[in-house]
Amino acid sequence: MAWLKAARPLAHANIALPLVYGQAFAHATTGAFSWTWFAVSHAFGVVVHLFIVFANDYADRDADRMNLASTIVSGGSRVLPNGELTPAAIRAAAAGAAVLLVLGSSAVAWFGARPAAPLLALVSVALLWAYSYPPLRLSYRGHGEWLQAVGTGAVLPAVGYLFQAGSFAKMPTAALLAPVCLGLASNVLTALPDTEADRLAHKRTLPVRWGERRARWTALVYTFVAAVAPVLGHRGERDPWFLLTPLVATALLGASLTQVRRADSSNRRACLAFIFLVAGAGQLLLLGWSVSLFRHVPR
Repeated sequence: MAWLKAARPLAHANIALPLVYGQAFAHATTGAFSWTWFAVSHAFGVVVHLFIVFANDYADRDADRMNLASTIVSGGSRVLPNGELTPAAIRAAAAGAAVLLVLGSSAVAWFGARPAAPLLALVSVALLWAYSYPPLRLSYRGHGEWLQAVGTGAVLPAVGYLFQAGSFAKMPTAALLAPVCLGLASNVLTALPDTEADRLAHKRTLPVRWGERRARWTALVYTFVAAVAPVLGHRGERDPWFLLTPLVATALLGASLTQVRRADSSNRRACLAFIFLVAGAGQLLLLGWSVSLFRHVPR
């Protein structure tokens, strides 16, 4: 059970949905779809997820010991502060996941004719290293939210697209802008409950640098921009999933306004309500867009 807890399976939605979104775009632009490549892309996602959660738990082990108010969305898995696993075991698991990611993506490149796959794996490892480890360690120095934005909003959709389409030849790079916005918002949201603990640990997350209220507005605005930008950019689109999903997401964001003024980390109930509403809007957008794209018939 300790390893399952360390794996943080609930957080996998942040990996799986961007992968599905990328595959949906591959189908919409090329007509390609294979259940085999669907499985391979999500195997990549599982391994990169395990690398992220294990490597972050090890990097944040000292800060997590100082955090006495962790939540379901923040504060790490708690297996190290609680003594359920040793730092050496988590470090070895992170290293093993990184090696498996690179070797597996190399096999995809060789046997599956996707030569860019190892590059995406190495970029994934590099982003996590820059986020949590020296010399950059941007989650502590500040602006680490942009690394998560690029990782979940651009790299993972690119993985999904590549594995289905076989190349990036028809990939619309503008389609990554909205997921990048959602990735940044997600980082800010999960940092909100840990603001005081992060401040004590000298971890300069956006809520620590800007204050909690401004951080909440930042997450809300980035999610709203992600919701409306595709609609404004494709005014001729009539697919109901494409049109209705942003409306429902915007309704969730509207509901979050009831919490935005009082959802400090000290008010745990309001803080979590705000996080679930805004994060739910972001996840709904990725899901709805993916359904719309899978319904699209390539010309």
